[in-house]
Amino acid sequence: MSKILITHASFGQGHKKAAEAAASVFNAPTCDILDFTHPLLKKLYVSGYLFITDKTPFIWQAIFNLSKINFIASGVHGLQLFFLAPFLKHLRSQKPQIVISTHFSCPRFMRKLKKELGFKIINIVTDIRVHPLWVYESVDYYFASFEATRKDLIAQGVDPKKIICGYAALREGFLKELNSSELRRKFSLKDRPTILFVSSSRGNFPYLKESINQLLKDYNLIIIYGKNTKLKSYLDSLASPYIRTFSFYEQMWELVSISSVIITKPGGLTVFEGIYKRIAFVFTHYIPGQETENMNIVIKHGLGRFVRGSQELVKAVNYFANKKSFLEKEYPLEIKDIREPLKDLVFDIIDTQHE
Repeated sequence: MSKILITHASFGQGHKKAAEAAASVFNAPTCDILDFTHPLLKKLYVSGYLFITDKTPFIWQAIFNLSKINFIASGVHGLQLFFLAPFLKHLRSQKPQIVISTHFSCPRFMRKLKKELGFKIINIVTDIRVHPLWVYESVDYYFASFEATRKDLIAQGVDPKKIICGYAALREGFLKELNSSELRRKFSLKDRPTILFVSSSRGNFPYLKESINQLLKDYNLIIIYGKNTKLKSYLDSLASPYIRTFSFYEQMWELVSISSVIITKPGGLTVFEGIYKRIAFVFTHYIPGQETENMNIVIKHGLGRFVRGSQELVKAVNYFANKKSFLEKEYPLEIKDIREPLKDLVFDIIDTQHE
């Protein structure tokens, strides 16, 4: 098969997981563009992003808004291009025929090399709404998750013929039909609804301690605490038979499949996978910008609530837990896995290149 390269940038795990899902279709390599910067610079990029989004989200909101201004975006791009010169050297050495990207910044760096090497670029949009940095004339095709995504792309000048709508890069495990009874036995869960708490590696769960005693009266709680060892110690001290904790759990599809509600932040991949499994969301926090827009779409369709305190959290959980059976039958959003249409598109490109 022609050379296919999958690119992403490690600002959070969603872009990486989406890249890995796309790569599994073709057994192709994935490439984190930040790996081609100086290790110290990569650390500054990633840790700076995590610090700003966690401690000073208003600054991230300002950065997100400023990125929509053309001359500022161009200046930032020029600086990044200087630091990412080794990535372009790698791209030239690989001579790919197709580049698939799951992060908005990647195609912008490839414009000149695209003309030189003649490869095609496929962008997989990993959020529901589209900010201008996703849109470049060098992109040949876009995969959009929902009609709102497609409309955003068209509004920003993308030819509708370039857009394939209704698909997301889902982890393969989410495509499996799982037996709920077997999963309940696997995790030794009591016969009651289960609520899943999942966040970033920081394990940040606003209102959890204030609401946990109330929730434990009616629900099993599965909590992915990440690196938050203080939270782990606190949960262990409760010695509740209704709590299950994990620092990390690779087979997240198992936990989602047995849960009535996910309490989380509205990252793109989390939202896509939850929608695919027809689950409801309770959002306790978000990164201003793209996650705000993800959250607003979910709330608009009656599939989630943003809560501002423990009482609101418990009320929202009760509401959606009672609606679980209804949502399994009457879920207002639909998303499909990207594998087959992505494979078809790539083979069509290859056939055209060989003509």
